[in-house]
Amino acid sequence: MIRSAALIFGRKTSQAVRTRIPTFSSLSANGNSLFGNYGIRIHNNNRRYYTPMTIEEEEKEKARCSHLSPEEKETELRSLNREISKLETLRGINNGERYTWSGRYKELVRNYGFPLFVYYWSVWTTMGVSIYIGIDVFGFDAMSLLDNIDTYMNWSLGDKVDPQFGKMGLALVVNECFEPLRLPFVVMTLKPVMDQVSPTKY
Repeated sequence: MIRSAALIFGRKTSQAVRTRIPTFSSLSANGNSLFGNYGIRIHNNNRRYYTPMTIEEEEKEKARCSHLSPEEKETELRSLNREISKLETLRGINNGERYTWSGRYKELVRNYGFPLFVYYWSVWTTMGVSIYIGIDVFGFDAMSLLDNIDTYMNWSLGDKVDPQFGKMGLALVVNECFEPLRLPFVVMTLKPVMDQVSPTKY
């Protein structure tokens, strides 16, 4: 009798605790957000996990969007982009990453991804080719530099390296030395370049 009562009481207590756990929706204006109802839900093993939308909510949103006209979709997309940009700015201010190079670079990776990859390696290649042309035009003797390194390090690389490859290797090394300047340049110029190539709809 006591054991069955304890089991019943335990079940009721567990259910009561589950119903009293507040969701993120109730904590943020009852979920009246531009992005729908956020929620912190309870998994089977009693672990909390975050989900922006349930599958049912996604299906409802898909059905709603399917009935929008192209003009209505464009207007809503602009509104969403403005809200996302504001939220990303607020998050960057909150965690301090907005004021660091690494934080700004992570923001670019998150927002641009493949265009950032293409732009960075385009800048890297352009600088490398420019350095190589400069070495070749101004007649800088890469082999003499390599001979000096051999003398200092007691190596014999100069006898094994083709002069043309020596120039290419020197250009590669010099190009890598410019990385502390190249990365800030990419971070500062990517957004203006992308705004010209593919402007975001705000």
